[in-house]
Amino acid sequence: MKNIKTLLLISVVCCLVSSCDIINRYKLGDAVVQVGGEKLYEEDLRGIISGLTGEDSARIADEYIKKWATEMLMYERARRELKDNSQIEAMVEQYRRMLYIQRYEEQLVRERMPKFISEDSILAFYDKYPDRFFLKDNLLKGLLLVIHKDAPDQQKLKKWLSNLNDENMENIEKYAYQYASGYELFTDQWQRQSNVLLRLPIAQGSLNDLLKHNSLIEMQDSVSTYLLQITEKKMVGDQMPIEYATPAIENTLLNMRQMKWLAEERERMWKRGLEKGEVIFKERPGSSISLTETASAEVDTASTQNNEDAAFDTIEFDE
Repeated sequence: MKNIKTLLLISVVCCLVSSCDIINRYKLGDAVVQVGGEKLYEEDLRGIISGLTGEDSARIADEYIKKWATEMLMYERARRELKDNSQIEAMVEQYRRMLYIQRYEEQLVRERMPKFISEDSILAFYDKYPDRFFLKDNLLKGLLLVIHKDAPDQQKLKKWLSNLNDENMENIEKYAYQYASGYELFTDQWQRQSNVLLRLPIAQGSLNDLLKHNSLIEMQDSVSTYLLQITEKKMVGDQMPIEYATPAIENTLLNMRQMKWLAEERERMWKRGLEKGEVIFKERPGSSISLTETASAEVDTASTQNNEDAAFDTIEFDE
């Protein structure tokens, strides 16, 4: 580190004992280190060592300064030594354009594209692609209660659990408040079995066997009794409930809409550019179709089916 500081003529203290010591040695905006015309500022270093103290902050600061300075040295050397960097400059410019376009399109989507997805659209998508909606994990609705294994009135509790009407639910909640160490009610929301299993002292295969023949499942460990009342279940290979699939379908339909909407926006921009004379071109020899027609044809070709295919590549369900 000492050699690098000497090479770069950096007047940085030799020992950094804490993040406060490091930051306080520089006024806001002052450069910590300089390589050629490039500077690393104190506020840049502040973000790197935020939350660190003592030796950790000193070590991280030294490592970051060394890494930054070495990269700057390599960059300056590469610019001097490379004979032909025209391709690099072209790539940099292309990347710059794409970043601007990407940010602009994100802004357009955020501010102008309609976001509402109707229930009819969700149902139509669900019905159109039934093979897409098969479960890979069991889904459960129900109630899980964890009590001490010697808790009183367990037979009454099991009777209440067998019929979750309003009166019994009130009794269960009172019992849970007094005796339960764990209580989860998910009668109105599907839960993946693998998530429920994390709360139970039982293996996946054993729970699968119990689910085939029981709605009230009881198990114990050395301390607690676990009571799982199942009100609804969907097994692996069953059709996914539409309410469970809805969030992923909405996201997929929004992605499809975005691809189509942006393609249409590009087409509108192309036509405005022609109308305003911002696009100037010569007639292409031997061409029987105008550039305007070509662009329209390309947009039409990349229409709904392509959007659906692309959306299927990214569709994710809460599996």
